[in-house]
Amino acid sequence: MPGPDFYQATACGQISLEPVFEPVKADLQAVQQRIVDWMEAEPLPIRQRLVRLTEQPGKMIRAAVLLLSAKACGEISKDHVELAAIVEMVHLATLLHDDVIDQASVRRGSASANALWGNTAAVLLGDLLLSKAFSLGVGLSRPEITALLTETAEEICRGELLQNLHRADWGLTEEQYMKIIDGKTAALFACTAALGAKVAGARESTAEALTQYGRQIGQAFQIRDDLLDLLSTEQQSGKTLGTDLAECKLTLPLIVWLRQLPEKQKQAAIKNLSEGSQIPRIAEQISQSPAMQQVRKILRKFCGQASRFLTDLPDSAAKEALSKLAEILSCPE
Repeated sequence: MPGPDFYQATACGQISLEPVFEPVKADLQAVQQRIVDWMEAEPLPIRQRLVRLTEQPGKMIRAAVLLLSAKACGEISKDHVELAAIVEMVHLATLLHDDVIDQASVRRGSASANALWGNTAAVLLGDLLLSKAFSLGVGLSRPEITALLTETAEEICRGELLQNLHRADWGLTEEQYMKIIDGKTAALFACTAALGAKVAGARESTAEALTQYGRQIGQAFQIRDDLLDLLSTEQQSGKTLGTDLAECKLTLPLIVWLRQLPEKQKQAAIKNLSEGSQIPRIAEQISQSPAMQQVRKILRKFCGQASRFLTDLPDSAAKEALSKLAEILSCPE
């Protein structure tokens, strides 16, 4: 369970998320407890590793979006808490798998699962989390919810696979990049907002607006993450940085930077990236280039679009918190 200072200390980059969490603070604690309760039913060797993974809890933004969407439409129910736990378990599973793929050694400020126990154990722990998440989803006996969770899992896997297949694809376009992150990141945010609204009994138009809010927030979150990979430190972010460039992943800052380079410099940069040489120097060049301002502009566009999808919601603390999240994400420093 997170300590009493968790919500004050948790930050996205350097900005506290306390204003976002405040309306659902108690509910987020219930979500964390639900995850702990499930872990305690596992055999000791597995339980010890699962508990280790949650000793440094993540930002729980996805759970917060689900709960805030629910509260903006009505009341938070036990099903909402269960669904928020499911979403966080799915997210944690994707992080375990991502760290194996990226050979990352740090996650949430501590050694990653693959660094501690090896790739096999990390992958299997991720598989267990996914299996349990879908088991809990089926237990809600709501076929439409199970269908949405399943479709979202497919989108996530498809996005991750597309990203992997496009490694070192130096001609990747901004449009193709957006399609990738729509699956790997935005799909789960869209799902969380939809679940919160639908289970609260929201009208179809309201549920669709919140779904679109979630998708825009998810796009913004990934773009911001790409920026922080160049602007932040491992101490600030709590995870291994620089893996995107080292693994030849085409992030938005890299795509825009390459597009802006004269052809000769572009080919030299591609050669260095392909060979894994001069990565720190290239990262510094990108971070100090005009490309960063262009990417910030795109980030602000998605955050603005997210806020506009909240327009027709009645005024409430939950609506204000969702709007505040968009505002926070728009500032990567």
